[in-house]
Amino acid sequence: MSDQSKHIHIVGCSPRSGTTLMQEMMVACFEIDAHCEHEQSIFKSPRVPRGILCTKHPREVAYMGCVLRHNPAVYVIYVVRDPRDVIVSQHKKFPGRYYSDLGFWNEADRYAQKLEGCPRFIAVRYEDLVTYPDRVQQQLQQAMPFLRHRHAFSQFHLYAQVSDQSAMALNGVRPVDSSSIGRWRQHLDRVSSQILQHGDISPRLVHYGYEPDNAWLACLPANPVQHESVIEIRETWLDRLRFAWRIRRKCLQYWLSMTRSKEDRE
Repeated sequence: MSDQSKHIHIVGCSPRSGTTLMQEMMVACFEIDAHCEHEQSIFKSPRVPRGILCTKHPREVAYMGCVLRHNPAVYVIYVVRDPRDVIVSQHKKFPGRYYSDLGFWNEADRYAQKLEGCPRFIAVRYEDLVTYPDRVQQQLQQAMPFLRHRHAFSQFHLYAQVSDQSAMALNGVRPVDSSSIGRWRQHLDRVSSQILQHGDISPRLVHYGYEPDNAWLACLPANPVQHESVIEIRETWLDRLRFAWRIRRKCLQYWLSMTRSKEDRE
């Protein structure tokens, strides 16, 4: 990748975290030279001789430490969302079913914590994106001065040309609104059962500004009805070992590809 190129890769705290909205806003409202239609791994991204490439994959935050370390042209946008709203979110493809469990959020958060403070790792709260879209757009421009403004984030729906997959993930292209914030309060059984299964998340809610303390736990039922998720993460020690090995393998492959690219340029 040339010195004039930049690669923006969008990752999330979980499926249903808002990465599709973030990408469609970026593509519609900034001058982006190339982008993926919906989701694309950073390990499969095409090289851009000159310009800005924007890709997204909601479940790749675990690899971003390695990518940022080996490729100074990469900037990562991390979309974080209130985990309680994440776990009650539903996908249009699976009506009436909760899509992902709390395990995905917990895992992503562990890796995101390690990257806090890195100037090329830019955390954006989903709640801020849908409530103050233009303010978030200005913050992104400050963090990535190479971005050139085309349209306001608040007007993205007027200019977005999205794929069928993205339209389904967004539940349709429409003006930005904040009606999904706090929807977890209508699904207390679901939240309570996930807390019992995956542990208290209060410290992280305080960290991200979603709660002042753990007093919110008092509203949860003690004996909740269990609800299965469309996708669930397995957190056994063997699964963790396999995932750790996968991270090492992919990061080694990425380092080798960057080394070859540097040698080719020289």
